[in-house]
Amino acid sequence: MRAARARSWCPILLSTSAASSHRNRSPGSPWSRSYIIDGSTYFIHGGWQDPVDQYLYAIAETDIPEGAETFFAGHTHVQVLLDVKGRTFCNPGAVGQPRDGDPRCVCDVRERAYRVRRVDYDIDETAFHMKKAGFPAKCYENLYIGAQIGGRIDKITLAV
Repeated sequence: MRAARARSWCPILLSTSAASSHRNRSPGSPWSRSYIIDGSTYFIHGGWQDPVDQYLYAIAETDIPEGAETFFAGHTHVQVLLDVKGRTFCNPGAVGQPRDGDPRCVCDVRERAYRVRRVDYDIDETAFHMKKAGFPAKCYENLYIGAQIGGRIDKITLAV
């Protein structure tokens, strides 16, 4: 229920006008089961095996789809950029809800190579608007420490 409310409060906009892309959408969940393939760069919300509920915390070579040289996956809200046997895995993190112990906003920049960065943002203002919209305190207090609701802090590593 909380996730559905958050999705309606913060609509997801996904534009593929600049890329020759393919989408897969499943009924009932128009955005989170989508993937985009742009050449050998793949983008997905969760993981390739389960686009909605897969959390990738220990990245193995088998987690990167065949044909992908660069694989972007999210869902964990944990920012990481890894070389996985010559292929790139990137979780850009979360703009407003990082969960790796660093509360700053995350972004990634594609120039000649992928980079991940952190920038400060006004957490007080974000929390104010969430409170005003009726979210319980547990949904925005975690923003100050960069953690999941309840305080858990996560990391992503290479699988051994």
